[in-house]
Parts: sequence; C-alpha cells; structure tokens
Amino acid sequence: MASLTLIGPFALRVGDCDVTGLPRKAQALIAFLAMQPGRRVSREVVADLLWTQSGADQARHSLRQMLVVLRRTPAGDLVRADADELWIEAGTVTVDALALEKRLAETHGAVLSSCVSDVQGGLLENLPAISQGFDEWLRPERARLAGLMAQTLRRRAVTQITTGDYDAAVETASRLVGMDTLDEAGQRLLIEALARAGRRIEALQQFEICSDTLLTELDIAPDAETVALIDRIRAGTWPPKVRAPATIDDSPIQSATSDAADIAPEPVAVFPTRERRARPWRKGIAWAAVLLGVITGLACVFALRQPAAHSAGVLVADFRSISGAPIQGGMVAGFDVLVKVGLATQHHVRLIEDPAGSAGSTGPDSGHARPDAGSRYLLEGSASFETNKLHITARLTDVRQNAELWSNRYDAQISDAPVIADDIASHTARAVARDRETIVESAPSPYPGGPRAARELVALGHQIDYYSPGANPSTQQIYRLAWQFDKNDAVVLTHLANSDIRAGLSHVPEDRAPLEEADATLRQAIELDPTNVYALFNVCILRRAQERIPEAMEWCKRTLDIDPHNPGALRELGHDLLRSGDAVQAIASYRASIDASPYLPFRSNAFKGLGVASLALGRHDDAIAYLQKAVELDVSSVDDELLWLAAVLEMDARHDEAARFLRQFMDRHPGLKLDDNYLWLLHAPAYADCRQEVLAALASAGDKH
Repeated sequence: MASLTLIGPFALRVGDCDVTGLPRKAQALIAFLAMQPGRRVSREVVADLLWTQSGADQARHSLRQMLVVLRRTPAGDLVRADADELWIEAGTVTVDALALEKRLAETHGAVLSSCVSDVQGGLLENLPAISQGFDEWLRPERARLAGLMAQTLRRRAVTQITTGDYDAAVETASRLVGMDTLDEAGQRLLIEALARAGRRIEALQQFEICSDTLLTELDIAPDAETVALIDRIRAGTWPPKVRAPATIDDSPIQSATSDAADIAPEPVAVFPTRERRARPWRKGIAWAAVLLGVITGLACVFALRQPAAHSAGVLVADFRSISGAPIQGGMVAGFDVLVKVGLATQHHVRLIEDPAGSAGSTGPDSGHARPDAGSRYLLEGSASFETNKLHITARLTDVRQNAELWSNRYDAQISDAPVIADDIASHTARAVARDRETIVESAPSPYPGGPRAARELVALGHQIDYYSPGANPSTQQIYRLAWQFDKNDAVVLTHLANSDIRAGLSHVPEDRAPLEEADATLRQAIELDPTNVYALFNVCILRRAQERIPEAMEWCKRTLDIDPHNPGALRELGHDLLRSGDAVQAIASYRASIDASPYLPFRSNAFKGLGVASLALGRHDDAIAYLQKAVELDVSSVDDELLWLAAVLEMDARHDEAARFLRQFMDRHPGLKLDDNYLWLLHAPAYADCRQEVLAALASAGDKH
C-alpha cells in the first residue's frame, strides 16, 4: 500500500519507504494518474501531456525513458503499463487530495474543523512548471480543491460567529483571506469577525487593506455591502451592543418588548443641546438634517467608488481544452455551444455575452480574473477528448459572493457529450432558479455568429463519429442543431446526411426514409460545393447501401479524382470491388487505403476487408493474420471482424480459438441473433459457393461456446 501527499509539496511513501529524488515529470505522472485511480490513459495522451512542445515520436521516447527510470525506484510497481495505456490500480494508493474531497462533503463540525487544521498549502504547491498540457490540467484541479477549501473555511467562520466564538472566527476568516486576497466576501467576513471580537481598529485597518488591494489589482472599489458595513462600524452602531435586561419596571408591556430593547443600538448624540426639554419640531429638523447629510454623503461615496454592477444572468466562459492538442479547440467550442443552447432554449436562462472574451475563473489560480461583462453568475470548466472518451469539469460561481454554487466532474464515452451538456445546463438552471431575474419567459437567441457555431458543433460531432462507426443518435442531434445555425453550409449538410445514412443502415432491414433524406441533403451539399470530397464520398456509401454498386464505384472514383490518396474513398472502393466479385483489385485498394493513412481509426475496417478478400481467394493464413490485425486495431463497438476470425479459425479446425473469439463477440453483444445481415460482405458474388460454409463454421464455434 502506498500513500501520496499532493496538498503542499509532493511526497510519496511506498510501504515503509519514503520515495525521494523522483524527476519532476515522474512526480507529475504519478499525480495525474493517482487523481483518477483505475482510469487507463493512453500513452499518446500522457506523452502529449508531459512533453507538449515535443513531437509525437520524441514525446513517446521520453515517456519510455522516464518509465525505465521509474521502474528502478520503490515506486516502480505503482504505475501499471501495457503497450498502449498507463494507469494506477484503484485501491493501491491513498491520496490526501481525494480523501480531503470526501471529507469536505461532510457537514459535521468536527470533521470540518479537522479539515481546516489538516490542510496546509495548495495542490502540488512547490512543483515547478512541467509543460503546457500538464499545467492546463493542474490549474482547474488546483482551483477546484481551493474552492472546496474556501467553502469549508467560510462555513466554519459563519458557524463560529453564530456560536459567539469570535476569536476563532477571526483566525478562520484570516486564513480564507490568505487563500485569495481578492475574495471580497472573505474580506467582509474577516472585518465582521474582528468587529464582533471588539477589535474595531483592526477591522477598520482590514477595510483599508481590502480597498487598496482591490484598487491596485483590479482597479475597482469595494462593493456597496462592504462600504455600508464599515460605515456602521465607524459610526459605532455595529455590532449591536447587548445590554443587561431592564429590572426597574416589571410591567407586562415592558416585559413583552424587553428582548428588542436589549439588542437595540445605543443612540448617538449628534447635536448635543443645552436644554433637556428641546421643542419637538426642533428635534425633527435636526434629525432631518442629519438624515439628509448621511444620504448625500453616501451618494457621493457611491459615485466616487463606482462599484461594479452585476447583471442578472449567467456568463458561460469558454471551456478550457486541457489536452494540449490544438485540434481539440473546435471540439471543446462545440461542447460550449451545446451547454449554451441548453441553458437558453430549454431552461430559458438569460445568458450574458462576454464581448472581450476575457471571462475567466475567479479561483485562486486563475490570475484573479473577473468577468468583464459584470455577470452575476459564472459557469466555467475544462474538457479533453481521449479517443472515444470524454473528460469534463464544470463549476458555477456566484460572482457577487465569490461562492461556488455547484461543480462536477464527468468521465464518460464521447457519445455522451450532449447528455453531459444537458446535465450541466440543468444543474446550472436549478442553482440560479431562485434568482427570478435570470429566468426569462421566452427563449432568447442562444448564441451569436451562426456559421461559427455550426462549424464548432460539426467538429464535436465528427470526433464522435470518428470513433463510432455505427449509428449514433447524439451526432444526429448535434448535426441537426448545427443545421439550425447555418442551413447553407455544405460541410454541415454533408455531416447531417452521413448521420442519416448511419441511422438508415443501423436497421434490419434498412430504413429507407433516412436514406432518401440523406440523398436529398447530399444533392444540396454538392450543388453548394461540387468539389466537397466528403459529400462525394458519402454518395458512394449511399449508393452501395442502395445496392447500386456500379454507381457507388463511380462516385468513389470521382472522390479520388479530387483527392487520389483519400483513405476513406480507397477503403470504400475496396468494399465495392469485393461486392462486385473482384477480390484481387479489392486487396489492392485496401492496401492503398492503409498506406494513405496508416493511423486512422477506421484502418481496422480496411484490414477486415483484406481478411475477407483473402478468404475469398482461399488464402486462409493471410485471412487470419489480417483479421487478427483488424481485431487489434478496432476501436468501435461493432466487432464483426471477431465473427470473421472465428469462422476462418473454425474452418482450419482451430476450434478452441474460434470459440474464444466468438465468445468475446457474444459477451459484448448479449442476446444478439446471428445471421448474415451482420456479415454483409457474404452477399458478394465471390461468396456464392462458401456463404453457407462461413455460417456453418460460426454455428459450429457457437456450439462449443
């Protein structure tokens, strides 16, 4: 069992041994994995995270070297690894930051007191800068933990004031201010605690420190609430002075009002008089003059100080991409659009635009930025995409009180992006629902700049499609929303058509309605842009789905005329050639597709095609090798190359292996009834003589399974 300290300086203990002398990037790796125990992270993501500025090959090489160094230390068995991923097993290390988060969720006073006393410092406080990617990951983690701690300190100080433990409240509020001197709500809490503890001079001095800090750092004056508090302290009318209960007159009337009299502030003699029997009208004039003077003075103070106004509404700051990969910027922006649309159109929340684009975190690690738009609420977060996985953090802050209202972290499939965006919008709407000024009767325009929003949504949808070859309702939802923003963009139209094709082909038998709709949409896209390769490529797919194989081949060739090395068109042409019975030319086209882009996720489909074509030519050894490669590279949930591999192995009398691969497929698809609809390439003329042989082999392997 290992224990890891991340709050304050990095410290690792494995068994009875303190692990010292670790390179700082090794410390960063252990911290990154330990904060998400059990989660497997690809080597590419880790290498890019820690060596953001290096090339991919150099980053992978540096990661391998660091792991070799790490293996020679007592922490060598802590980080687990295989050829593709790194992780720390859940339950093998206790992490103080994760334990603190769990304890902070408690409401018991003793637990909160223990948290306050135990925590000294921020997350990885003394760790120097590692890389742009790691620092982008660390910044929101620090801010999130600091926000939880600030909430705890604030709750603790309020409780101490309520129970009359003013000296302890001063200590707690001082620590809150020490975390963030620009937290004006914390400054106000400290001023109140000092005043209640009878330390009036210190309270006035703290206000001057607060004013100077806000003016120097943010060029703003304290809020009206802070000014009103300090004016009452200066006047001696606050905090209320408690007097002993009256004992002279014990009449029922006085007894009924004694509680109010006991806490009433002592009157202040502003205009002393010579006579005790001043005339009532003179007293009235005097007090009216005093009141007028106070109002005038406060008006002048407010005019000079110009406190920042907070508009009723939510400012959604751009979610930060923490992957370090520039290509993910558009995807993250697309997720922003989903959140904003959900807030505006579904929940009717008033959104405040940030014309300067400068809204940022109000946390202690954000540079102390405040939203320029003066919004009352700030929604911010971070996002990263890792193949078919999505990692999101979100936080809603009340800017006036600098108080966190809600936060959450999501680790899910990338196809769940619309669900997560809707969950964030729903929680945000519920958190601000009591502030009626933030809710509007009718849905406002959710987002300006339609074409840009449409392209950002397409970037997100394409990332989902990239790793999900089957039909996906979430991408249909995203593309239809993009089409609402811009109905004359060929790229948007093509992606919308592609989602309809996937939806049509996912039904058995095929659903012709979405295929016909896709046909019309593609015609419109090609009219807008006749050289749109993706539109031409999708017509190729559509024609094959419509069993118009010669036309499909022509559209693939038109695509290749514009882009001769388009891997998708080469792969689809291979499918069409195989369907037409030309297995030899199909193999050539599949190989060209792999050579054109050896790292595309869908290359597994090309290797499956090579295996199927080799089987058609009777080359069983080649077919097994290609299909095993397809299984190794598959990132989708279709897995039908497992069926092909099981069939070929069964034909070669490798019964146990065949049953094992068929078992893998059936475990992933419980309750599925196998037929040749799942093996659509069996419809090719090349299989006229062996279709039943393949299905019989699968049936035989199934009996053993």
